[in-house]
Order: sequence, then structure tokens, then C-alpha cells
Amino acid sequence: MDAAFDLDRWEIEGGAVRADHHADGETRRASGARSLNRKASLAEKPVYPALARHQGDETEWDYQPLYAILGEWFDRFNDRFRLLLPRVPLRLDPTIRRNCAGYFRPGHNEFGLVYEIAVAVPPLAQLATVDVGDLLGTLLHEQLHLLQELTGLPGQNNYHNAQYPPGLRPGVPAL
Repeated sequence: MDAAFDLDRWEIEGGAVRADHHADGETRRASGARSLNRKASLAEKPVYPALARHQGDETEWDYQPLYAILGEWFDRFNDRFRLLLPRVPLRLDPTIRRNCAGYFRPGHNEFGLVYEIAVAVPPLAQLATVDVGDLLGTLLHEQLHLLQELTGLPGQNNYHNAQYPPGLRPGVPAL
């Protein structure tokens, strides 16, 4: 009985019944119902894909072309490394401190959205000189933080620990 209520097992296995991740980003139990795993279910809310669509469609947003590239690569990394991550808010932020390329926020942001990935981008005047390769490296790094948050044991205060980067699924090409 104690093993059934072990918190680590509960979160890793998605509740009392093992959760399976699907290509649509949803986590479902064997019955087809959504997961009881609170971590996975938070990112399943309809606001997240709606926000991603809005960011991709907002042509008057100066960072929209860069968002389109990063959004495409989010999906490519997800597919290539079989991360099975749900789409989460992607913040393109020119105000992140200089010594930080980006961050993953495991909790809620000021809008009540959870699991935000932020990437430091240059101010608009310098946008033409951006090194997209650096941004893609940051994006993948933060996606691995999200993977660790959803499937592993994240480090305290979002720091790296012995489990970062989290183990990829069997048959997934190495990074």
C-alpha cells in the first residue's frame, strides 16, 4: 500500500495508472483519459496551443518571424529526440540579463501560464544580426529542462543536477 502512494512513483508514472504520451502532446492513461499527473496535465490546457497559434499568426509582432523559426525547431527537436513535450509558452525576451541565454520557468509566470521557456533575443535594432544557432541551442537546452520537470527529478531552483540532461527514451539518437 505504501508503494502505491510513493510521491516519486506517483509523478513518474502519472498517477496510479501509467501515463502514455501521444504525438499530439497529450498525456493519456491506458483508458484514454487524460493523465492524473499534475505536471503533465497543466500543459494540456487549451490556452497553450492557442497561445502558440497566436504567436505564430501575429504578423504585426516584430519577433514573429523569429518565433516561427523557434516554434518550428521546438517541434523538430521534439520529433527528432522523441521528447514528447507539450507546447508551452515561448517568451522571446530582449530584457533578459546579459549573462543569461534563456531560462525554463517550472512554475507560473505573471499571466498564470506554467512551464514557460524564455530565450534571450537582441533588441529590435540588432535583430538582423541574431545568431539563430545560438538561440536554437538555448531552446533545446530549455526543452531538456522541461523534459526533466515532467519526467524526472529536477534540480533545486531549476539548477542542473546529476540527472540533467534527462535520459532520452530508448531508440532516440544521442544529442
